[in-house]
Amino acid sequence: MGHAALNWLRTEAGIPWYGTDMGEKTLPMEAGLSHALSMTKGCYRGQEIVARVLHRGHLDRGIGAVSVQHADPPAAGAEIRANGNRIGEVSSSIFSQRLGKPLALAILRVEFLKPGTPVEVVYGDRNYPGEVIALPIQ
Repeated sequence: MGHAALNWLRTEAGIPWYGTDMGEKTLPMEAGLSHALSMTKGCYRGQEIVARVLHRGHLDRGIGAVSVQHADPPAAGAEIRANGNRIGEVSSSIFSQRLGKPLALAILRVEFLKPGTPVEVVYGDRNYPGEVIALPIQ
């Protein structure tokens, strides 16, 4: 399997790649990786922040998927808006054969993560309609 095929599969599954969809400033819970955390393991780097977020009970942002009504996938860093306000940015994207249109992974404000939420994706100086969709793509 080539890199492009692996990227296509992991994007449709909603699996983030470190350095692309998340980085050192992304919390594991924001990237959908809560299942990889342990609060019973001994001390580890970042455990205090993880415990604080779990105690608070919510996050401000999380990973989501946006399908876009455009011929080409948006570039990484493309702004995503709802009601004219910035709600996140594209971290990676592909052309989804299953959807027949571009699919982007993005870190979005949590109030906009519900599937069916209408959004706009900024391509240069134009906005194109999109929609938050559920992952994984079936």
